[in-house]
Amino acid sequence: MFAMMMCLQKKLHLYRDDRVNGEWNDYGTVTSISDATVTIIGLGDIGLYYAGLAKALGAYVIGVKRRKSDCPKQVDELHLMEDVNEIIPKSDVIVSFLPNTPFTYHLYNAEFFSKMKKSAIFLNGGRGSAVDQDALLSAVQNQDIYAAGLDVTDPEPLPSEHPLWKEKNIMITPHVSGSFHLPETLDKIVEIAAANIENYLTGKALKNIIDFETGYCK
Repeated sequence: MFAMMMCLQKKLHLYRDDRVNGEWNDYGTVTSISDATVTIIGLGDIGLYYAGLAKALGAYVIGVKRRKSDCPKQVDELHLMEDVNEIIPKSDVIVSFLPNTPFTYHLYNAEFFSKMKKSAIFLNGGRGSAVDQDALLSAVQNQDIYAAGLDVTDPEPLPSEHPLWKEKNIMITPHVSGSFHLPETLDKIVEIAAANIENYLTGKALKNIIDFETGYCK
């Protein structure tokens, strides 16, 4: 998701299309992660890792979560979901890592996109159900926002005839940002599982317990 953001900022997706077509075009000015305001909605392990990368490269990072907590070191500002409408207009990049719950369904709709900067990028690496895809397509086509990057869609696989595929400023990958595409992920999962087995046998607290009603860690 981080690579997708930088690709869109530098318009590399457009130049990639030109390579396929054998065209030599200059698409003008680009943006940078440095000094950008990056808002991350969903501050679990993935969101915090993304925040750390963005902050290390000079971004001003805003985190949004459901419950109050201390502000983590990877984040410059921490807000609750009820504050999100105030944050949208000042964000250069909005990244979502939300699960599929009744609360998150179509959270990102026409009203949400209308509050974004026209130069802003929207990224979704959580679940496709959080996005009203028709509203997103319309926002990009009408230049209400600059671009979008999706690793998740609704449904999956996204049908080949779906108009999202045709929009030049929407990048789509087939839900490959997670799972075992990075080999070391399996090692980390095994380490967590092994530690939890040991904790269970010794009566210690387990890690990463999921609340199945909300889809979040307890």
